[in-house]
Amino acid sequence: NPRHDSLSSLTSYFCLHADRFLSLAGITWRLEETKGAPDLALDSRRRHQLFLAFKEALTNVVRHAQATACHIVLALNARAMTVEITDDGVGLPDDVRSGVGLTSMRERAAELGGECRIATNGHGTRVYARLPIAEE
Repeated sequence: NPRHDSLSSLTSYFCLHADRFLSLAGITWRLEETKGAPDLALDSRRRHQLFLAFKEALTNVVRHAQATACHIVLALNARAMTVEITDDGVGLPDDVRSGVGLTSMRERAAELGGECRIATNGHGTRVYARLPIAEE
């Protein structure tokens, strides 16, 4: 729906999805949100790709992490949106770090001119994505 092509609509939808999805899985979560930008327009293609990457990260928390908690940080400024999702799960085994879902998140970010990094220490996983709000 073009009426929802804005950053505020996207972040609201992120929160709604996280609440429904993580709560159903019994995973507690908290959101930290910082805003440094006005509510900017966001084209539907970019909005859709950002959401799919966010959804994939949460799906990995639920399906694979064996996590009990998840921390989501959304930061916005006039140029970029950063999303950081950290869980308290078991971390990623070495042979999974280039799995289909993780590769997909990296490719989506790159397609939008951004970056996605995944780090694990055996006691959880951190997904960090920085995505330009507009085409650069």
